[in-house]
Amino acid sequence: MSIPGSEIIAKSISPDRLVSGAIKYKRIITFFEGAYSIAIDSTGTKLKTAYHLLEEQDVAHLKEAYFEVAITDFSATDATVDIVLYNVTDSVEVVKCSVSSDTPRVRGTISIDTIEGLVGKILAVEVRVATASATSGATAVFKAARLILVYEIP
Repeated sequence: MSIPGSEIIAKSISPDRLVSGAIKYKRIITFFEGAYSIAIDSTGTKLKTAYHLLEEQDVAHLKEAYFEVAITDFSATDATVDIVLYNVTDSVEVVKCSVSSDTPRVRGTISIDTIEGLVGKILAVEVRVATASATSGATAVFKAARLILVYEIP
């Protein structure tokens, strides 16, 4: 089937015709998305997400990586909430985003070397109240946490 007025000029593109970095692809690994109200009037871990195993194919042609979080609707602004991408296998923090007021989106950059070192490791996200609000009953709404991997096909 052909499209009227169209013409196939090449059945394939040879690698020498591509400009380096011309093809980019973004993969989003979502650890949490929705709305989860957390108490921010006391410190401690408030939420742990499901796990994700990072595999070798996840890092092939990787150009950049970052951790993106969203937490909003703070009923008090004197608290600090840390959202942590956590290496469960080795019990190590990979990257931490600290939020103390309504933040539609915060990003933390992760080096390629760090991501490559996580192959075969289990990752999760933890939401922790680092500094509690002095306001009794204070809350915030955790909305999203995701690892974004950007690939560049040479």
